[in-house]
Amino acid sequence: MNKPIREYYNNGKIRRKLYRNINDELHRENEPAWIEYYKNGNIKSIDYYINGVSHREDGPAIIGYYENGEVRFKTYFINDKIHKEDGPANIYYNEDGSISDKNYYINGVDLTKEYNDYKNRLSKQMIENENDINKLKIIKIVCIENNDKELLDLVEGKIIAFELS
Repeated sequence: MNKPIREYYNNGKIRRKLYRNINDELHRENEPAWIEYYKNGNIKSIDYYINGVSHREDGPAIIGYYENGEVRFKTYFINDKIHKEDGPANIYYNEDGSISDKNYYINGVDLTKEYNDYKNRLSKQMIENENDINKLKIIKIVCIENNDKELLDLVEGKIIAFELS
């Protein structure tokens, strides 16, 4: 197990802890490789890296916190690309814990606009009950033979596909 590199504020409190591998890359198995702190000692952010690449398969790779300790944002990465197949890859929170914004990415491609446009079109055309709009869930992007991308959404158990321009 590698020992952390520690940096401190002038007041003597820890500023950040970094874990590096023998190649001097940020790296730590199953725990954050970068931990940054506020001057008051509370955690500011934690970042997961494997061999210098932002990566975490079982949760967000980066979590930022407000100074009071509440979560500020969560970002999901796989192999240094912002990515999440079953929901937003970026989630921003207000200090009260409510969600202020969400962004959808697959393999580093920002699909937020396409997702929101499609969701709005669906809500006008196909969804009768206002609560059903919350059931939308991005499943995955499939690259087909001619390099077009197809976004698949699940609405009440039915898969609906559309092409991205």
